[in-house]
Amino acid sequence: MATLTALFGGIYAATGGASKKTLATPPINASSSDEADFITKFLESADEGQKKKEAH
Repeated sequence: MATLTALFGGIYAATGGASKKTLATPPINASSSDEADFITKFLESADEGQKKKEAH
């Protein structure tokens, strides 16, 4: 009984806790809305590339 309690307690402790929080990006200081859209899309594509790299 104690073994099962320790086992499931350990699993709960290892998987519990706070989830990762996403980092807030600084504000984009663009001179036009087109420039702001370009920067936003570039950052999204860079994040996707980073995620693909981490997956491998």
